[in-house]
Amino acid sequence: MHKLIFIMLSLMIPCIVGAKDDYRKANTAWKTEFTVDTHVNVKSANRLGAKHIRLIRETYELAETKFLKFWLLEHDECKFIPLEVRIVESEEELNSRLYFPGEDVYADKPEEGTEIIFGRYYKLTNKLYIVPPYTSQYYWRKNFAHETIHYFFDECGIKFFSGEKEHKVIERFLLKYKRFFY
Repeated sequence: MHKLIFIMLSLMIPCIVGAKDDYRKANTAWKTEFTVDTHVNVKSANRLGAKHIRLIRETYELAETKFLKFWLLEHDECKFIPLEVRIVESEEELNSRLYFPGEDVYADKPEEGTEIIFGRYYKLTNKLYIVPPYTSQYYWRKNFAHETIHYFFDECGIKFFSGEKEHKVIERFLLKYKRFFY
């Protein structure tokens, strides 16, 4: 009986200690965390000032409001599974195979005019990666709105036959509301 208890404890302790270490390591990278909406949590690798936090909140709320109005939807018609917005340190991270293996990066087709990537939305994990809001030279509001619209399409059940068609619709939407997002 004592052997059985000892064996069970010796098997459980490494699992408990390992889980605690992983949790601690995962949270030390985020310097700023806040919520935008009941279903949107933002984590940033850099410290963000009050004006940047306000910019993120305003841009998200504006994108959501305009999106619902544009598609004639009510808020409760979409499921809005919690979204985690992760603000990385720089655009080099978003264009890196180290952080995003298997994704298109700028170096893949520079001769075709492929743009540098400033945001990525992942449907399966409901995570959105974006550059910091103080990189205004990259049209931050437009890029953030672009990525959140991918999220809105998924949450509201709007589907397209191709990613290219989806991007054309997003660009048309952003041009319609150009004064808000550019």
